[in-house]
Amino acid sequence: FTTALTTLRGFNTHLALVMHNFAQVASALRETMLANCDLVALFRTSSRGAEFFGDFLPDVDPELVAAALARTGEVPSRQEMRRAIAE
Repeated sequence: FTTALTTLRGFNTHLALVMHNFAQVASALRETMLANCDLVALFRTSSRGAEFFGDFLPDVDPELVAAALARTGEVPSRQEMRRAIAE
């Protein structure tokens, strides 16, 4: 399956993988899936599940920074920003 995922990408083939819990996927397959994926849709997930998608999340969201500045007068920390983006 790992070989098929990397090979299919070269043939402009679209494949939808839908799963309930990404943490249950073996780590080698998880890495292959994330490395060959152009589009990821993440819906409600646990904090453990969200950890696997951390590299895909942007570091800064200008709207979240503006809202935090208006609310507290301070820029949110990187950890607060990632949590807000994941939510």
